[in-house]
Amino acid sequence: MNSSKLHFLILILFISSINPIFAQQPPSFTLKGKIADETTGNPLEFATVALKKMRDSSLVSGSITDMKGDFMLENLPPGGYFVELAFIGYEKYTGKVVFRPQGSAPVNDLGIIKLKPSAKLLEGAEIVADKSFAMNNIDRKTYNTDQLAVTTGGNVNDILENLPSVELDADGNVSLRGNENVTILIDGRPSGLTGSGGKSLLESLPASAIEKVEVITNPSAKYDPDGISGIINIITKKNKLTGLTGSVGLNTNFDKGYGGSAAINYRKGKLNLYSNFGYNHNIRYSSTESYRQTFITGMSPSILNQDGEGESNNWSFNIKVGADYNLTNSSTLSFSSIYNQSYRKNDEFLWYDFTGDIFEPDSLYRRDTEGTSDDQGFDLELIFKKNFKSPGRLLNLQATSSVNMEDNEDNFNQQVFFNESIPNLLFPAERQHDLYAEENIIYTFAADYEHPISEDKKIEGGYKSTLRNIDNDFYSEYFDETTGEFINNTELTNRFVYDDGVHAVYAQYRQSVGKFGIQAGLRSEYAERESELINTGENFKKDYFSFFPSAFLSWKPDLKWQFKASYSRRINRPRTGQLNPFANYDDPLNIRTGNPDLDPEYTDSYEVEGNRIFNKINVTVTLYYRYTHDPIQRYRFFDVTTGIANVSFQNINSAENYGLELILNGNVFKWWSFTFSSNLYQNTIDASNIEADLGSSDISASARIFTTFKLPYQSDLQITYFYRAPFEVPQGYLKDMHMTSFALSKRLLKDKLTATFRVSDPFNSQRFGINLDGPGYTQDFIRRRDTRTFTFALNWRFGELRDRDARPKRESAPREDMDMGM
Repeated sequence: MNSSKLHFLILILFISSINPIFAQQPPSFTLKGKIADETTGNPLEFATVALKKMRDSSLVSGSITDMKGDFMLENLPPGGYFVELAFIGYEKYTGKVVFRPQGSAPVNDLGIIKLKPSAKLLEGAEIVADKSFAMNNIDRKTYNTDQLAVTTGGNVNDILENLPSVELDADGNVSLRGNENVTILIDGRPSGLTGSGGKSLLESLPASAIEKVEVITNPSAKYDPDGISGIINIITKKNKLTGLTGSVGLNTNFDKGYGGSAAINYRKGKLNLYSNFGYNHNIRYSSTESYRQTFITGMSPSILNQDGEGESNNWSFNIKVGADYNLTNSSTLSFSSIYNQSYRKNDEFLWYDFTGDIFEPDSLYRRDTEGTSDDQGFDLELIFKKNFKSPGRLLNLQATSSVNMEDNEDNFNQQVFFNESIPNLLFPAERQHDLYAEENIIYTFAADYEHPISEDKKIEGGYKSTLRNIDNDFYSEYFDETTGEFINNTELTNRFVYDDGVHAVYAQYRQSVGKFGIQAGLRSEYAERESELINTGENFKKDYFSFFPSAFLSWKPDLKWQFKASYSRRINRPRTGQLNPFANYDDPLNIRTGNPDLDPEYTDSYEVEGNRIFNKINVTVTLYYRYTHDPIQRYRFFDVTTGIANVSFQNINSAENYGLELILNGNVFKWWSFTFSSNLYQNTIDASNIEADLGSSDISASARIFTTFKLPYQSDLQITYFYRAPFEVPQGYLKDMHMTSFALSKRLLKDKLTATFRVSDPFNSQRFGINLDGPGYTQDFIRRRDTRTFTFALNWRFGELRDRDARPKRESAPREDMDMGM
């Protein structure tokens, strides 16, 4: 054998020997694409992309779309996979992709995949829209409330108390991250239907009418800056697909009430009609306990014990109707109206037991209250929306009006007793009759414009005016024993009229640069308010300019990590109840008075957030800090000479709040998913301008777990638990609070009928408690509402939706190795 043949043979043997080594390093592949809205063509930012093995559906890789709707999965090994694309409010998109070691291109571009609005029925067949419960966007967290079986047969408050970061106390007051200064919007706008206490519509609007809830802790310049802790935006349902569909729901709390709801939607051609209706009747019991000690130098402490019980009988209903009409293929005119009415009958009594008091020595009397409340109101909204030819360019014009009228009547009877069963008739009963009427009118006009400069740059701007008029008319009379008639009490009768206007312009800029996303904006406002006490002719005026900058930065270094940092400036304008200088004498020993000279409070809010996607768990950690200038604070002054506690409102020096929030979303097994949230925070308040050394600084925490178990026979079990630790406030501390709820649901009749049994607060543990310690007195106060309810609910969905295209549209043809069918 000559040398050349020998060399060739050696080369062949060498290549053959190293070929197995190279064979152990298979090729890697890349999958990319763009996700957009089918109707508008706009890209969907923060849509989720999941790649799972065909063999066992285990997660291989995942991603979130950027501002342009793009995604990319890299370093993928050969094999067969399912591709799942999901975005809240849209149908989940499922397809197949196969990467072969030989013959497959290294990069597979899916093109533009357009997602459809979510539907329950499509051409007579059930589509399971497996939407995530939580969606984390650049400036908000969105929660799909359809997955909350624990709210079935309930109202909006039942939804809110199951969301991370949100808390409700025993009286239905809403707070965000421990701060009650939160703005509540209905479909993105303020509403007079929420009432002066912010509760009317929330208690009467059924949970079944809600599509999703947005929690915005650091809103951008596009949003109104009201609300120190942020915004809760409650979005009602409106179906967008062709056909007729609807649902009917019935529920009962057995001995404590019943309710019903209905929804219907019809769309044909250019016209879409929809309506939601809800009715609710419930009975709630409450109890009050208060123990107060008064200290006067050189004298023994005097004691006041107050114990009371109450019953609240409530009826409410609301109806929403709306229509959308497509003027052209790119412009839509929409109209909607909400009407809400509620009637409440309250009966309660309160015992006053004095021991060793120098003003009321060893006395006992009882104060009975019989009251009624009749609220009604309506919202009207007109919207014109224009989508231009270039994707993402949008003009939105909106005009709304909101009117709410509230009429209250209270009768008080106060009688001295020898003991709790024998009245002392030597002292005639004191009788009082009060009439209170409030009218709240809000008009708004807004114009918003969005203009993409390029695929990764976008500018937005707009104008908004809000005009509000509130008329409080209070009439009080007492019973004169000598004449046997009621006589006007001129010291209590008053009328307080309040007008304000806020006019704002804003602009903001968004851009994505590689793995970074930025958004910056500025909002400027001119506000004016004027109020008048009609009885005295006193006028109070204030006007002021304000600037509200905001900035957001996001960074997505890889497929599983995402970081965000944000800043915004917020404002809290004093409410009419805080401004009205006339005193409230519902409880003569605890008087509340407003302060017409209050200034608004401003807050600088900072947040840093990290998000990590593990195999089956999504972890979000947020660090936040808020500094408030001139915060509005309740101030309690106890007059030892009269034994009366007076509560007013004052601007204090400052308040600081910083904390750490943790949210875990997990789908550990196919039969078990959970959402866990906790909030550890510190509040520091400086009120030394009111009283030397007055203030507080304390660390507190809250936590909530919401978990779902998928059981056999088309059943689900949901459990939620909430706990808030005690924390210090000026002049005292708030006591701890906790509550549990259970719900068991079963789907019947091919998933068209759902039966749910829900138990709320089975241990009756929810309460509001505070301990006060001020100059010359200490007081311990607890109020409980009967929140323990057992609810059985049925919900039936009917109708059939027919879509123009039963398959998702794509703008690029499928590859030979890919099947993107539903």
